[in-house]
Amino acid sequence: QETMPREGLDVYLALLVKIRKGQTPLLPVSDEPIMVDKVDVVEAVDFVFARMNKHKRIELKMHFSKEVPTQKGKVEKVDLDAALLWLTDAFKTNVLDRTEDDLRSLFSQYDDNDNADLEFYEFVGMITKLKA
Repeated sequence: QETMPREGLDVYLALLVKIRKGQTPLLPVSDEPIMVDKVDVVEAVDFVFARMNKHKRIELKMHFSKEVPTQKGKVEKVDLDAALLWLTDAFKTNVLDRTEDDLRSLFSQYDDNDNADLEFYEFVGMITKLKA
């Protein structure tokens, strides 16, 4: 089983606190699923993913609505566990993995000798060009 990076845990906890609006315990012990208002989850997404491009955030919420089952009623509800798992996975896929890929791509552009190690002079050249 893959461990979640610290940033993923930060997102999980931030979403949990925002969705539960500070209620304690954050994760009550229960055999039944913890159902929360879908509106609260969407607000938490806007808060936690605020640095994400607005259009990507809208797309993320659309996928969330399609992929995470809701319980219809006067107020739409979602299973808290399912929502948190889906959103932390989306964070990993859309933010962490993409950032790592972007950095690899950036570094490979400045790796003059293609040895997969960025030498100091290559790093300085990259920083100089990025500052310009």
